[in-house]
Amino acid sequence: MFQIADKRTVSRIINSTRQAIVKSFVPDNLGFGHVTREDVIGRHTTIIARELMCGGDSTDTAIIIIDGTYLYIQ
Repeated sequence: MFQIADKRTVSRIINSTRQAIVKSFVPDNLGFGHVTREDVIGRHTTIIARELMCGGDSTDTAIIIIDGTYLYIQ
């Protein structure tokens, strides 16, 4: 498909790609390290969530809903 004759070359390319993704993409986009509490409150907490979970009283509460819809345990 890519006209790469050697399996070792393919392995090196895949490994290099994986390392680049782990180094540059993962820290900025996955996990809780890429977002601050204030960012969650200001940009990701909706008015309706604040009303339902806090009665509308709190403006400094971070609301995180964790859903197991796509969790598959074998």
